[in-house]
Amino acid sequence: MPIDLEKVRKDLFSDHEIAISKDDPVLAFLATHDAILKQYGEHIAKAIAEGLGNYENTAIASNEKLLTDAKNTANHILNQSLQEVINHIDAEKSGLEATKERNQIEVVEANRSTGLLLILTAVNSILIVALFVLAIL
Repeated sequence: MPIDLEKVRKDLFSDHEIAISKDDPVLAFLATHDAILKQYGEHIAKAIAEGLGNYENTAIASNEKLLTDAKNTANHILNQSLQEVINHIDAEKSGLEATKERNQIEVVEANRSTGLLLILTAVNSILIVALFVLAIL
């Protein structure tokens, strides 16, 4: 906002009873000073905007890196946990397979035993029938 030179003249007169003409060199100096300050203000505003832009870009890049690092860490932890679960499942599976093999062997042995018992029962029945037949004769 430029300096109101007319207000400056009126304030000087009302506050200090100093009258300055519109073409006084002091007013020209104030106008020049105002133009220079305006340019410096524009340069400062531009530098601040660039600085904020650079800060924002740096902050965004930093946040993206932190996010990427967090995702990588989370993935690493999840992969380790998943591998532990897989290893545990594999160990349980191996144990179950061993138990299944033992049970299959026991079933085969039980079937053999049952088969032998059936044969012995059949032989026993034949012997009883034979003894019965001999007893009748």
